[in-house]
Amino acid sequence: MAGATVFSLGCQNAQVDILEKAIQSIDGVFDKPLLIFDQQETGSETTLIEQAIKATFNGLIEANKLKRQPAPLSKLTTGLECGGSDGFSGISAPL
Repeated sequence: MAGATVFSLGCQNAQVDILEKAIQSIDGVFDKPLLIFDQQETGSETTLIEQAIKATFNGLIEANKLKRQPAPLSKLTTGLECGGSDGFSGISAPL
């Protein structure tokens, strides 16, 4: 993983600081980009999306400079925690 882009409404139960603490507990020297975009702090959906797209594309440019190495599938970890923001989150979220 070269980094992550996280979107937050800012009012959900699963707050971003929980994610940040979990990452620190797994990797105390996490040095990859963790781009967090909070809609309530940004103010408008359009601004949020514009900022996220620009920052993520810049991150992809940097990620493409990294040397990729094979890794076994057993090293893959996936997770999903719904923030409880709406009734469709569990339906529309990827599993």
